[in-house]
Amino acid sequence: MSANETRSADEQRELPSGGSVVDGAASFAAMQSAFEKARSGHPALVREFNYAFAGRRVQVRTVGKRLGESAGRSLAHLMIADGAQRQQSLTIDLWDESETGVGWRMEAERDGLGIDHWFAVSTDRRFVVQERLHELTWLDRQAGQIVGWTVDARQFNLAERARVAYFPVLLWLNDQGLRLVHGGLVGQDDRGVVIMGESGQGKSTAVLTCLSAGMHSVADDHLWLEKSAGGGFVGHGLYASCNLRPHHAERFPSLVEHAIKGKPPAEDKLLVFLSPLFPNQIKPSLRIAALALPRVIDADISRIRQADKTEALLTAVPSSVTDWSFSRMPGRAERFAAIAELIDTVPCFHLEMGRDLADIPCCVREILKESLQP
Repeated sequence: MSANETRSADEQRELPSGGSVVDGAASFAAMQSAFEKARSGHPALVREFNYAFAGRRVQVRTVGKRLGESAGRSLAHLMIADGAQRQQSLTIDLWDESETGVGWRMEAERDGLGIDHWFAVSTDRRFVVQERLHELTWLDRQAGQIVGWTVDARQFNLAERARVAYFPVLLWLNDQGLRLVHGGLVGQDDRGVVIMGESGQGKSTAVLTCLSAGMHSVADDHLWLEKSAGGGFVGHGLYASCNLRPHHAERFPSLVEHAIKGKPPAEDKLLVFLSPLFPNQIKPSLRIAALALPRVIDADISRIRQADKTEALLTAVPSSVTDWSFSRMPGRAERFAAIAELIDTVPCFHLEMGRDLADIPCCVREILKESLQP
């Protein structure tokens, strides 16, 4: 039975309709034909890779050298061998008009959310389309297929560079029963600490300092929760990229020289791809051993203290419901239940971060150590 058939009726109703789509099947088929035209007409520009998204095999095909390079930069840590013995779950086919001459028109009405946040859903909820500044991407939820077009990969803004086929991929993973939460995940060996809280509370700071100290990272902002067959939760990452505001980046001078600057005034952040800088430290998944609630404090040193479970729930949940990526994702009740169960099953801590960044990895290691205590 397909993921589309097993989704609850409540989950399907919850997905916002966005703009109007008259015939998703016809539009999706037309875009597939356009991709095949680009692929067959320019075989030298075709690149094919296999990845594991949350343990599920995904094939990505791009037509266009620049597009292939852009799509692969944030996914390099998830690459698997062509012969990996995993059943293929999703295909992603993308082409670049500037290199192939195969065009596409953006015709659907927008619903006033803004071009970076626009998407639409067919009436049967099977087909979803997202339009961003320089790309249009369709998802067939039932077949597990994504097809997308860009006018020119050289024009990508930071969001398009950082997260290829963004909303369709997130929705597909949600359809597999995973739950997207606003949090990071760092650790060592096979155990990790989830870092959850509102934007601006220090999640990225904690992740980057732990990476700089030699620890592992799965995610700094978007994390997928999945229940483990043996009990507990596993956290999965996806795009290995990080956005930093200039004043924040000053705390990590070794990253600044590798950062990609946005186009002001709309893009006031810097984009850093983490896999090339930490090639052996970005992990696809970690078993979750504890949860930490970050907060920047006016002190020299950092410290940890036990957190009340109710306080942890009230701190961890809001941004996983209200932020744009999360509020558009179906299954809010299931997401809330997953966070609540995670908090109920692992020890929770306050991670109070002082001015000395070197203290933060020590605190995270102490959390991992204390989580082993009965």
